[in-house]
Amino acid sequence: MIEIRRASNRDKKAILEFFMGALSELDLPFVSGESDVDIIDIDRIYGQGGLFIILINGNSSAILGMAALHKITNESCKISKLYIDQKLRGLGFGSLLLNILIGTAKKYGYKDAHLETNVKLSAAVTLFKKMGFVKDINQNKLPKACDVRLSLELEHVNNISDISFLV
Repeated sequence: MIEIRRASNRDKKAILEFFMGALSELDLPFVSGESDVDIIDIDRIYGQGGLFIILINGNSSAILGMAALHKITNESCKISKLYIDQKLRGLGFGSLLLNILIGTAKKYGYKDAHLETNVKLSAAVTLFKKMGFVKDINQNKLPKACDVRLSLELEHVNNISDISFLV
C-alpha cells in the first residue's frame, strides 16, 4: 500500500538519501548547502504556509516520492523537491503530488507559484506545462541543477480537488 503524509524533521535522513539518489539517477548535481538547505529543518521551513509531503511504502516506510511547497511572500510560494521513484514514474503519482501542492497553495491564499527545474527532465516539464506553468520572466540565479524557472497564476487554476486533510 502506498501512503502520502506530511514529512517532518524525523524524516530528514531518509528524505536526503532519497533526494541524493534521485539527483544521481537523473545525472543532476548535488550541491551541499544549496540543494539540501531546506531539508535541514523541515518543520521550520515548511511549517508556516508550506507543506513537505512524502509518498511512502506503507509496509516498509521507504520513501517512494516527495514534493514540497514553501512560502516566499504572503502572495507567492515555491514548489520544489518533486521527485518520484523510477519504478513509479508514469503512474500519475507526480501529478497527484503536484495537485496536492497547488491545492494547498490556493488554500493558503497564494496568488502565484514558482518552481525551478531542468529541461532534460522532459516528463516533469510536460507535467508542469499541462498544469498551466509557463516560463517565468525572471531566469536569474537558478540553482546549479536547474536551467529554467516556471510560474503559475493560481487564480486561473480551477480543477484541483480539495486536499484540506493535509493542511
